[in-house]
Amino acid sequence: MMKLSTLIVLASLILGVATPSLAAPDAWVIRMPEQPSPASDQTPALAHERGPDPRALQGDNRVISDAPVANPASASSHVVQMPDAAPTAQAAAQESDASWVDDEQARAWLDYRLYARVEAAMRRRIAKDAYDGAAWELLARALEGQGRLAEAAEARRRAKAYGSGERDWHVAMRLGALVDSNVVIAPDAVHLPAQDQGDIGARVALSAYGKVEDAPWGFLSWRLGYADMLYQDFNRYALRRLQAHLSQHFEFGNGNDFYLGAFGEQAALGGSGFFSGWSGLTGLAMAPAESLLISVDAAYGRRNFAMAFNDFSSWRWQVMHHALWQGKDGDAGFRFLVGKEQTRLSFESYRRIGIGLHGERRLAIFPSFGALWVNGRGDYSIRRYQQLDTRAFLVQSLRRVDRESSIVGSVELRREEALWGGGASEVWQWQAGWQRNASNMDARAVYLPANTRNWKRWWSEIWVRWEY
Repeated sequence: MMKLSTLIVLASLILGVATPSLAAPDAWVIRMPEQPSPASDQTPALAHERGPDPRALQGDNRVISDAPVANPASASSHVVQMPDAAPTAQAAAQESDASWVDDEQARAWLDYRLYARVEAAMRRRIAKDAYDGAAWELLARALEGQGRLAEAAEARRRAKAYGSGERDWHVAMRLGALVDSNVVIAPDAVHLPAQDQGDIGARVALSAYGKVEDAPWGFLSWRLGYADMLYQDFNRYALRRLQAHLSQHFEFGNGNDFYLGAFGEQAALGGSGFFSGWSGLTGLAMAPAESLLISVDAAYGRRNFAMAFNDFSSWRWQVMHHALWQGKDGDAGFRFLVGKEQTRLSFESYRRIGIGLHGERRLAIFPSFGALWVNGRGDYSIRRYQQLDTRAFLVQSLRRVDRESSIVGSVELRREEALWGGGASEVWQWQAGWQRNASNMDARAVYLPANTRNWKRWWSEIWVRWEY
């Protein structure tokens, strides 16, 4: 009997220690040692008592990186804070892929043309922080890569509004060396004979441009430019130009834009004055589809030449229609233009009509080095002169007609960062072109071959451009 009663007492003592009392409110508080066992399954209970903890939700296949985490110092005294458990491999992968993709990783994906992945990652960043300007800018580039131009324009507008880090101004410098088979005096300014001699030369160009967000419905854009073309032997035809452009843009609808502006320029030939001029500008750009941009531009102005070329001083106007189709790895465009130039010497007054095609295609991407592109452009125009030309150097009077055509092709290496760093982008290009002016004022129509307007030329140029 004594032994049996002793066993009963011992059993009651053991059960009393091991079994919690339901009447004690603090009995459900788990007293964890400072180094809990990895097999402990008490974390859900703690999360239930103190509210949802982001770390506890990882096990529920969710990642909430921006939820507030409880401060141990302010926790209730009867809740013991557990040390952070090491994240599982699955949770770490989820956080790396879904929760946050930094700018550098996103740019690397863009280099690999992973536009959909970048879009998804940036939309997740924007869902967490709608004011993440860098994410909006990267989203815009991803949408452009998919040919969704209207959405890209809206994303870029938001990037600008939320401070994407992109400056409102840029500067650029271009250096080039060229070989010209037949030197022509400023063929885009006056229509004179070629020299029938070739030369080597160099180009230097500097520009600064930007825009000012002056209203929620538009912006003011500006541009300043300097360009100098030098020849080794024909420096009397070296052409230097200064240009300035200012326009006010009004945005409406989905990617539509209307602008009014002004343009001015001054040129020197061989170190002496050549011409100065100005133009009023206007235009409308629309995006009727995600990958299509259509624009109509018009200009009207005056150009005054120096005394030696005073006969070319003129009033002029031009209207141009342009359509651009943009895809993931390139684009293609078409343009059509009409214009008129009324010169001081009526023999040089003409009407012009022209068409042009252009396109570019990305051939390859070299990670951490750049992307290789090819470009092509072809133009054809007809100038019909208004007056019957009776000048003395002609064998007989004629009404002049010129047909000008050109073909240009190039290969480019585009880098987001220059080889020397500094935050500037870089483009290397090799370009080759052919140009011809076929005129009825040819060798049969003039007494001296030097007076013919019939000429052709080819050129080749290599240049590098940095933009900051």
